Amino acid sequence: MANAFEEVSVREAVPGDALGIAEVHVTTWKISYRGALPDTLLASLSVPPRAERWANMLAARVTTKQCILVAETRDGRVVGFASTGPQGSAAGSEAGDPAYGAEILCLYVLPSHQRMGIGKRLLRAVAKQLMDGGARSAFLWCLAEGPAVPFYEMAGGTRVRSKMESMGGTDVEVAGYGWTDLAPLAATNL
Repeated sequence: MANAFEEVSVREAVPGDALGIAEVHVTTWKISYRGALPDTLLASLSVPPRAERWANMLAARVTTKQCILVAETRDGRVVGFASTGPQGSAAGSEAGDPAYGAEILCLYVLPSHQRMGIGKRLLRAVAKQLMDGGARSAFLWCLAEGPAVPFYEMAGGTRVRSKMESMGGTDVEVAGYGWTDLAPLAATNL
């Protein structure tokens, strides 16, 4: 896929995307977090329960005000996704931070499709969706030493806090990145 950026489109997820989202979610965690998270945790990840969880989230997003976007190839294969919600809606998030109006809950692209502009396209689409919904700022959590840190920093995210979180019985540091103004992110090609 030499020109993946042009061959991939971003759209709102539909219930039929649950399996594709789950496959991206599980595959990305197993590859990207190898060595950073416990092997037992990564080995326990499985597509069927994750697909069921995503199907439930896709069905409930109207009442939870959650936005879920997918990046798909021309042949309809989901190769990335992102989801957002009200600030503080992720497990372990601190609610009530007045600096941030929304939270980017996750943004993942299959390792085979990374560094092709797909993550940039998803992040820009997320910023536009959030702004269309009235949010002017956003926040997200990621592994402090994870592979996404340079991406979020390149996209203008500022590290504003960190905390320890237990994942699979191991304490890991997670970092909070924020954008106090989504307009430049929504307008840029990164």
